[in-house]
Amino acid sequence: MKKIRVLVADNSVFIRQQITKMLSGRDDITVIGGASNGSEAVVKVLDLLPSVVLMNCQLPLVSGVEALIKIKELTGIPVIMMIINRKKSQNDEAEAFENGASECIVQKSAFVSSDVMTIKDELINKIKSVCNEFTVVHKNPQVKIEIEQNQKESVKIPDVSNETLTIPEILKHIHPDIHNLKIVVIGVSTGGPMALHQLIPKLPSNFPIPIIIVQHMPAYFTASLAKRLNEMSHVSVKEASDGMKLLPGTVLIAQGGKHIQITKKHTIHLSDDDFNVIYKPSIDVLVNSIVEVYGGNALGVMMTGMGSDGTYAFKKLHQAGGYIIAQDEKTSIVFGMPKAVIDANIVSEIHPLEDLASAISACVGLRAIEARDSRYSLNIE
Repeated sequence: MKKIRVLVADNSVFIRQQITKMLSGRDDITVIGGASNGSEAVVKVLDLLPSVVLMNCQLPLVSGVEALIKIKELTGIPVIMMIINRKKSQNDEAEAFENGASECIVQKSAFVSSDVMTIKDELINKIKSVCNEFTVVHKNPQVKIEIEQNQKESVKIPDVSNETLTIPEILKHIHPDIHNLKIVVIGVSTGGPMALHQLIPKLPSNFPIPIIIVQHMPAYFTASLAKRLNEMSHVSVKEASDGMKLLPGTVLIAQGGKHIQITKKHTIHLSDDDFNVIYKPSIDVLVNSIVEVYGGNALGVMMTGMGSDGTYAFKKLHQAGGYIIAQDEKTSIVFGMPKAVIDANIVSEIHPLEDLASAISACVGLRAIEARDSRYSLNIE
């Protein structure tokens, strides 16, 4: 049985120590780290990928609720909100649940009173409960979110067809010519960091072409994501920087808060330009530039995420002769972006998350391999 891995976010060193003591010595639960503010909590979640986060509702810099929203958006990892020494605890509890908290612990004692053992039992029961529910959700996800209707696109093009291919029909498509592929582009949003930890570490070190990832994420968090993936992976993973050259076997993650494009010289161009799109970085903006430089000699992969960013440009890539792979509904935290490209009839393959590395590797004549660091395996059964 795998241990439940807990991250504790509280600006009080004492409370973090008390919680760690409560959970120490157990076979089923372990504390893997702590954070003293909301910003650090989000970064630590992306770095350590805990099973659950215990978080104070009042944190400096970035509040507990703001961190909760970002953690749920980026990873889906359950958060238990700790509401301690608060006069209007009912309001705080309601706000926490409204913004995605899996559970709340409301205490006036700040973990120091004589009823500490009652707090301990409540804490352990809620940790085990939310983690069991989270596992069930991942095995049988029921999340169906409509594609955002307010997605702003600078140019509109009609759907390629009104018919929808069935999965067996899609899988009859012929694989791309491995000698023609020049680049892989991956679009991902909600649930992306966890999904990328399942995908990128399985790619072989001799991957022959560059890979660029647009993960919808704020500035500063993409560098942390790239660092952790690099430690786990056989390929080199870096945060993209302006002027960086595209190299085989290198995965570049777009910087949060910047648009990313590919130049005719096969280098990275970052900008703050207004492309009349919602997201920055935008999958549409990147893929448009890839089509201009590489034509159809590109592999596009659309993974879990809300909305439809990337669908417009993936259509252009498909029309140019590019090859498109999508993540399936069962393993997507939110089946918005993959559904959008599937409904556009431009997808050649649909795979569960655990098979995406093999599918991508096969397109360049290789096989997926085991991750360097198996401690953070996130197998979804």
